[in-house]
Amino acid sequence: MTDVDKKILNAFDIAAETHENISKLIKSCKKLCKESGYEVLTKDFIHWWTCNDNDDPILPSSASWSTRWFILLFKRKDDRKNTLYMMEVNLTVPNVTAAKFIYNYEVDYSEMIKNYKFDSYSFPVNMDDRYSYKEINGFTKATLKTNKKSWANCVWFDEFSLSEIRGDNVREKIFGTFDKLAELDS
Repeated sequence: MTDVDKKILNAFDIAAETHENISKLIKSCKKLCKESGYEVLTKDFIHWWTCNDNDDPILPSSASWSTRWFILLFKRKDDRKNTLYMMEVNLTVPNVTAAKFIYNYEVDYSEMIKNYKFDSYSFPVNMDDRYSYKEINGFTKATLKTNKKSWANCVWFDEFSLSEIRGDNVREKIFGTFDKLAELDS
């Protein structure tokens, strides 16, 4: 086996191990989700920027092994029908973003998942100029400057390093953050 062959094999081993760890995180989040009063809205993580030939981001893609972002959507069982919770895992940085989207209309969750597109909730973490931003109690609040039905009019979010999440603190780190977000603008 040549050095190039070894490097290629090593790269695939690292990708496989990363996805195995993400699978463990998914299973853990789904279990904790039920125990914490949340309902998972997606069967699996949504991989974005890797779509299959039909441009359907929910179905597996031939390029999904190279996906760098994973998104899981939740709703609180006791929350209003105009909120959506999201956990985004970014393997490039690597970090986790936990967010609460508040819409000015009632959300049809099944329709949102069926027609999932990244812009459907317009996540403003990149300091998009359509939103105004404030830091409040350790969270960022992004408020839409104009009323546009397809975007959340308010988003609360927090970002933290993926390395901060371990088996013994995943409930506290992720769902504890969601619980704190649930108290904001409720």
